[in-house]
Amino acid sequence: MFRCLTKMSFAPALGKLPLLVLIVALRVLYPAITAAAETPKKVLIFSGTDPNLPAIVVVNQILRASLEKGWPARVQFYSEALDSNRIPEDKYEQEMIKFLQRKYEGEKIDLIFMIGAPALRFFLKHKDFVDQTTAGGCRGSGEGMTYSIAEDSFSLQRSEMFIAPEAFKSTPRSVRSEMLTREITKMGINNMTTYRSKLSSLIVPGFLLMATASAMAQSEPRGSEAAAQTKFPITEALKPTDTHKTDEIELLKEQLAAQQAELTVLKKAVEEQRQLISRLFQANADRTTLTDNSASVTAATDVKQLDGRAAGTEVTSRPPTADPPRHGPPAITEQEKPSPLSFKIGTAHFTPFGFFDFTAIIRDKNVGSSMATNFGAIPFNNTVNGNLREYRFSAQNVRLGLRVDTKVGGADLLGYLETDYQGFAPGNVAVTSNSISQRLRLAWVDLRKNKLELMAGQSWSMLTPNRKGLSPLPADLFLTQGVDSNHHVGLTWSRNPQFRLIYHASKTVTLGWSMEASEQYGGGSGGSGAITLPSALADSYGSQLNTGASTFSVPNPHQDNIVKIAFDPKIGKVAVHFEVAGLLSRFAFFNPLSNQSFSATGGGVAVNGNVELMKNFRLIGNTFYSSGGGRWLFGQGPDLIIRGDGSPELVGSASTIDGIEYQATPKTLFYVYYGGAYFERAVAIDPANGNQVGFGYTGSPSNHNRSIQQGTVGFTHTFWRDPNYGAMQFMTQYSYLVRHPWHVAPGQPGSANLNMLFLNLRYLLPGAPPTTQK
Repeated sequence: MFRCLTKMSFAPALGKLPLLVLIVALRVLYPAITAAAETPKKVLIFSGTDPNLPAIVVVNQILRASLEKGWPARVQFYSEALDSNRIPEDKYEQEMIKFLQRKYEGEKIDLIFMIGAPALRFFLKHKDFVDQTTAGGCRGSGEGMTYSIAEDSFSLQRSEMFIAPEAFKSTPRSVRSEMLTREITKMGINNMTTYRSKLSSLIVPGFLLMATASAMAQSEPRGSEAAAQTKFPITEALKPTDTHKTDEIELLKEQLAAQQAELTVLKKAVEEQRQLISRLFQANADRTTLTDNSASVTAATDVKQLDGRAAGTEVTSRPPTADPPRHGPPAITEQEKPSPLSFKIGTAHFTPFGFFDFTAIIRDKNVGSSMATNFGAIPFNNTVNGNLREYRFSAQNVRLGLRVDTKVGGADLLGYLETDYQGFAPGNVAVTSNSISQRLRLAWVDLRKNKLELMAGQSWSMLTPNRKGLSPLPADLFLTQGVDSNHHVGLTWSRNPQFRLIYHASKTVTLGWSMEASEQYGGGSGGSGAITLPSALADSYGSQLNTGASTFSVPNPHQDNIVKIAFDPKIGKVAVHFEVAGLLSRFAFFNPLSNQSFSATGGGVAVNGNVELMKNFRLIGNTFYSSGGGRWLFGQGPDLIIRGDGSPELVGSASTIDGIEYQATPKTLFYVYYGGAYFERAVAIDPANGNQVGFGYTGSPSNHNRSIQQGTVGFTHTFWRDPNYGAMQFMTQYSYLVRHPWHVAPGQPGSANLNMLFLNLRYLLPGAPPTTQK
């Protein structure tokens, strides 16, 4: 009986067991099934800078992990980013907003995370895109939240917007916690355990962003300003409304305190990361500080201040600009640190610069000079000096200078002074103390406001080829990379008193006019031969011409005028500099024998350029042709001769210097140059005896050169460089020279040649002058 009852009572129960299991399973699985069937939540993470930066990557990962684990619904992520650290956001923001509108048309974004001030500014500026992207919203209550950014307020009525932690660094920590609490609550993360863990996870990015703020400030210079202007209205809605919520917040604070140890470990890791980023910035600062600021070659800082020729230059692919370096009291950035020698008086920054040189000069013939080669006086093989070697040590090339940057009446003012020790040498200089006199190289002041620039003082002539624009700074000039103090045959140059007016038409076009000290030159400098005057006029005309030893006694009717236009475009990825210059000279003489006055007008044209054919490889070409411009070819030929009646006759001349510069490694530069100068023959008849006079006539001296040519190869290696301690470099230059005179005496060789080698050890003073932040 009992068995039957048992069977009868359990049979219906066993029959209903599958139904009970199904009900329990549905109860347990209902939330998961509902979530799976529910439309996924769409989240847009929008970064204001490079999404590959370590801080941004960490923030992105934490945001994704927090939402995936804490949101009951499935989450679908979208990512977008600006590139404001390299390209200003306003440069392409219209194209960007059109792209975003097309991409997210018809999509309903439930949550928008903005990382960084640029992203926040972008969304605030383009509210229409936010309205379109978040149409329909994700909250049924329709409750809105208002943010006031720089007096520009708007409300998001239908969707969520999460302001990245960087935007509210200035708010108290408790307020930040309450704000994050409210945001997470609105996301739907209601489970208290998950709630606490997710809140701590979302606070971590704030620490990360604050720890890396110094690095991110390089790419977001306006971020702190935007953050300072950001105001969050703390309304009653953010405060606890009941005891239950107050208990939750207190418990939350306890949990956060317990997790402080973990946050400390994270902050330590971030600090190590920040130090790594700082070292990378410092390395970049070293390279920027100790390298030339030219469009094609970035030379070491000291050389940048000095003559732009020093070794250690780096050929770069930066686009050139016609603008010279900005002046004035600078806003120093992390990457552009001032020299540790720099000091400030009032609003003016004073920056000493220079280098210390030790040079060995080896020539297979005795030219009779030290650092500066007498190109026009290379001895022939059948002379005494042509059979003796010259081997010298020299410290003459030590160079010191001072740069002053300040503001005057809203204009940038730059003062520049540069000296070396290749001045007057007494007769016993090589016997005892080697007491060589200090000499003035450059001394000028430059004033610039907007597009106009004025410069006055002693500087490199405007005829000297530029590497970029029309800047008078030595670093922006092409003076070769060699060691020789007389630079190179074929280079058009002079350092003289002048007055310049420059107009910066655009970033790629610059126009200039220069009025420069003139001189009626008859040869005799730098080893070249002086012209032969008619015998009856030798005394009276000798004082009207500079033949290499006349100092300032020669009369000059007018100053020389030079005009120049420079173009600095970037064609694709190729950086180009191209310039055309014109020279106008005036000569005047008086013949006391006939009481006649004579005059002549000379001129010339220069076409120069350089192009970066490939990264770190630059091709250079400079040419000059003139009638009466021999003085500008380092005085290797005369401007004119004097005829028998006392009238002048101009001498034609031409030159070129071409080459390549290749930055093989960040510390090693190779260069190859060819240069040549040619001087026409100019012959007159002496009325007193019927003999030929002038330049290059039959029977003329052997230093009346028809042509001089030079080939050069060299390299520069930088052993080490540091913005706080300077740099140490080794420089070498080998050159082969040959000269051909117009007249060769019987039994005399038809040409003279020279091999020479320079070995140079150079210590460069640390740092660079401060520059203004653009």
